[in-house]
Amino acid sequence: MYPLPPLFCSRPVYNYFIEALEHMDTMDGLLQAAIAISMHGDPQTPPQVILEQMQSICETVQAQCYSQDPRALVAHLHDVMFDQMQYQGNAKHYDDPANSYLSQVLQTRKGIPITLSLIYVITAHDLGLQVVGINTPGHFLVALEMDTDILLVDPFNHGRVLTDDQAIEIVQTVTGHRVSDEADDLFEPATHRQWIERLINNLIMHYHRMGQQRDLSAMRELKRLIVDD
Repeated sequence: MYPLPPLFCSRPVYNYFIEALEHMDTMDGLLQAAIAISMHGDPQTPPQVILEQMQSICETVQAQCYSQDPRALVAHLHDVMFDQMQYQGNAKHYDDPANSYLSQVLQTRKGIPITLSLIYVITAHDLGLQVVGINTPGHFLVALEMDTDILLVDPFNHGRVLTDDQAIEIVQTVTGHRVSDEADDLFEPATHRQWIERLINNLIMHYHRMGQQRDLSAMRELKRLIVDD
């Protein structure tokens, strides 16, 4: 069924998001959906600018790494993204909605776990690495497949590589709840729809808290598209 016209979301954002849903299972679809959300909060930054900035990160890594060995690519990705470009968690202003807008995170190089993980995962994928987002409660993470090893990476904390116990400690600290020893699904990969819905939910909570009713309704319209898709 063709979706109803938006009442609160702008037509360009709405249409761009619908287009993303048509190929949401791809990295391009994931990126396009995140850009659509970003367009709502920052309508002055065109999608093409965001796409070019994302591509620039990948190209910088490729220009500095002369090996296709996965471990070499990861090392250079971390050097470029976290040492040279200084991407980092915005702990001081964690609740700023700009942390959920990809255009703003690319500009300030500060964000929250879910947006920094998105930049990391898409760049790593474009470099040919086996990578997924991990839907850990309260603190999104990344998993990289390295031969027979799985590396848990925390882009919010300068790309720190975590043990399972360290990741569990972060989740417990952020959520305030103890992780059960039987929580086998803690490190399950996030589907792209789960990823985008979680990003939208972050903004829904913010707009609700701030009483921004029109923005709140716009995000609910986008969320309804995912649920109905």
